[in-house]
Amino acid sequence: MPTLAENAELLRVQLGIKAGLPLHEIISLASVQLGISSDENSSLAQQVDACLAALGNTAASSSNTPNVQVIQGIAIEPMAAPMPIADMMPLPPSGKWQGRFTSRLVGAGDEAQEYRFNANGRMTGRIKNRFIDCPIEGTFNLANGTFTYTEMGGDRATVQGTITGQRIEATFHTHRDSGTQQSIFVAPFEAMELTSTQSAAGCYVGIAPPIPFPILATLSAVDENTMTECCWLFPLPIACPQKWVRDGPDTNWFTEQGDRSLQKLLVSGKFHRENKGYCGCKLIG
Repeated sequence: MPTLAENAELLRVQLGIKAGLPLHEIISLASVQLGISSDENSSLAQQVDACLAALGNTAASSSNTPNVQVIQGIAIEPMAAPMPIADMMPLPPSGKWQGRFTSRLVGAGDEAQEYRFNANGRMTGRIKNRFIDCPIEGTFNLANGTFTYTEMGGDRATVQGTITGQRIEATFHTHRDSGTQQSIFVAPFEAMELTSTQSAAGCYVGIAPPIPFPILATLSAVDENTMTECCWLFPLPIACPQKWVRDGPDTNWFTEQGDRSLQKLLVSGKFHRENKGYCGCKLIG
């Protein structure tokens, strides 16, 4: 059963609402776009359910006679009917993709891609070529197969394109370069043994180059997909609280909430690694 946040994210992506808004604002804007008048005592969950129902039924209603509704004094003009959820394309295949880019500055090259498509419209993964090896973060639209993501390393390229079956056609842009990208699906992700957050919880010690100071970190499990961490950099009196959320149901990658340039890989219940160089070994569970 999707969570309230996942359903709200689905509404945001399908209706083109900008990212970064609070949950209640997303639901409010979706209600206005879909012409839904909710009782002031309705819960957010009830409002989301009403929006999803309207999103799935709007295309079935007649569009021959324009109808302008007025909700709380705001005139809502008729809009193009969104595609019913049941008629949307299936999720693109998550797994390994083989890509080739053509850059305006450096020419053509191959790259290995890992893409994961989640039901809430979130797109995550990793890109590796001769210039970068970094995670990506973005969104995709099930109605038309379009996507946009940002490479979280190098020049932080923005990639936009369309998924058609097991093929991708895209373009990329950075502050100094641009070009095209083509990809084909290779294979699904191999089954892997998941590290539980309970087994990963504990006390760690490590070091983060280039600062030659030891780091002490405590990890605590909130649930199977969420962890909290507090790090201390000695001898400085600096404590850094962090929250990590698992990127998907079949991955050991966790994303730091509030700073998606950081990612942590829980390799086992004995140690963890972050992509900014920190490696920590467990002291106690």
